[in-house]
Amino acid sequence: MKKNSIWYPNVKEIEKVNKLMIDKFRATKAEKFEVRSRLQIINAINETKDFPGSIEDKAAVLVRKLQYHPFASANRRTAYFVMNKFLWKNRGYSLVKNKLKGKEFMSKIRRGELTHDQIKKEVSLE
Repeated sequence: MKKNSIWYPNVKEIEKVNKLMIDKFRATKAEKFEVRSRLQIINAINETKDFPGSIEDKAAVLVRKLQYHPFASANRRTAYFVMNKFLWKNRGYSLVKNKLKGKEFMSKIRRGELTHDQIKKEVSLE
């Protein structure tokens, strides 16, 4: 990666994460890997790239956009993992410390309880 360049996940990487989340952290027997909307994944990536602001701003966009069911299962787990990988690749840290905190964080996003700025604050080290 060039100095000052930003790493973004591609569609194939996000799909691999979803499959991993299902294979390793299956919530029910019925969960299966299935892409429902590749266009939604592409749009999430593009909106993240186009969003002005910091890495944390972009992480907030990425996690919000990826959780809205581009896959048949494990959307929130996938969004959380991809956001953490994005933070790790671009800032050298991730939030994967406390599983319960991650679950609560994603539930609040899903219910619309966190604004963009609140998500940004949660993912920032500041």
